[in-house]
Amino acid sequence: MNANNKKLLAMLPQELKDLKIEERHKVLLVSKKVGAMMWTVLLTEMPGQCPSAWTMPIGEYWKIQPKHGTRERWIRENLKPTYTAPANEKRRQLLALLL
Repeated sequence: MNANNKKLLAMLPQELKDLKIEERHKVLLVSKKVGAMMWTVLLTEMPGQCPSAWTMPIGEYWKIQPKHGTRERWIRENLKPTYTAPANEKRRQLLALLL
């Protein structure tokens, strides 16, 4: 797991600290209930993207009824994150390294 994902997990409640990206995957987008709140967490190893987390009351989470896709995707695309870690480093182009 990269350093930016670790920084984000350090900001979150203890119940979310065991989240990790599955082997051979680059992104994890999941929602978990913690107390009276629903947390949606994005862990990513994609260059240029920021690991992020959103929190909202459970009732508000269940009110979200996206026309297409999942609630997690709707939250990611339409709401401002509650917590954000720095963006992952962009990979250098091979051509730039040769010049």
